[in-house]
Amino acid sequence: MPEIAREIVGSPVQLKLLPSAIHTAATVAYVHTIDTVFLIATPVVALAFVLSLALPEIRLRKTVHTVEADHGAPSTSTVEAIARPGEPSPIFNR
Repeated sequence: MPEIAREIVGSPVQLKLLPSAIHTAATVAYVHTIDTVFLIATPVVALAFVLSLALPEIRLRKTVHTVEADHGAPSTSTVEAIARPGEPSPIFNR
C-alpha cells in the first residue's frame, strides 16, 4: 500500500497520468475522505451554533475613545455623533 500512496501524491495532472486502477482508487478514496470530513464537521458546527445561542448578550459601547490631535488628551465622543443614518459623516467634513 505505501508504494501506491507515493504514486498518487502530487497534482491532479499527475493523477490523470496514473494507470486506470490506481486513478480510480485514488479518486474514490478522495471522495470518501471528503464525505467523512463533512459528515463529522456538520454535527460539530450544529452543536457550536446551538451552544452559541446560550451565550449571554453583551451590549456594545455607545462611546468611542479617541485622542485629540491638538492636545494629545483622550476624549470621548458618542457613536451617534460620528455616524447617523442618512447624514454625511462628520469625519469626512474636516
